Amino acid sequence: MSEEPNKQDEIVDAPLPVFESSSEAHEAAAAALADIHGRSFSERNPQLGKMINCQFCGLRHRYYAYPERCKQKFKEMYIDEDVETGERETVYAMVPLPDQNGTEKSIVGAAKFKGRRKQPRPNHNGLEIIQWTRNIFPTINKEKFTTEAAQMIEARRIAVEVIESRREKKAKKLRQQQKASRRINRG
Repeated sequence: MSEEPNKQDEIVDAPLPVFESSSEAHEAAAAALADIHGRSFSERNPQLGKMINCQFCGLRHRYYAYPERCKQKFKEMYIDEDVETGERETVYAMVPLPDQNGTEKSIVGAAKFKGRRKQPRPNHNGLEIIQWTRNIFPTINKEKFTTEAAQMIEARRIAVEVIESRREKKAKKLRQQQKASRRINRG
């Protein structure tokens, strides 16, 4: 055997080198870390890309996440073959067809127009306001308002106030009843 164990003692006893960095290096490192922490996830990971609402697959995912799956697909209408050259060309269905005018939804898709209706369907509350407005409209002072539209706006304002006060009275009565019931139940 050789005297190898003594070599380890030499390594342990050797003084460790001291690395001193300048204040400029500390400032640069702090600035770089602050810049990195200030970035969004997509800026820190540019290979993934930003989040998008994919109109092809209907999911929300990163821009580069599914390049093979998220491609626009067209229906094959027929295959056109040139008799002289023998070349085949697939003709795909397009919306709108060349001789038609397309609608906005057929061109960019219906998802872009999702949301509230331009003319909402009637509901119970809206119909109640309409009914009260029609009942109040003939009682509005016509000399006070110059146009019929102004009269209608005032009648609608009064109708909304009447409906809200009736609902508040009903809710107050219910709250008082609950309060009394809970007081009795507590003993």
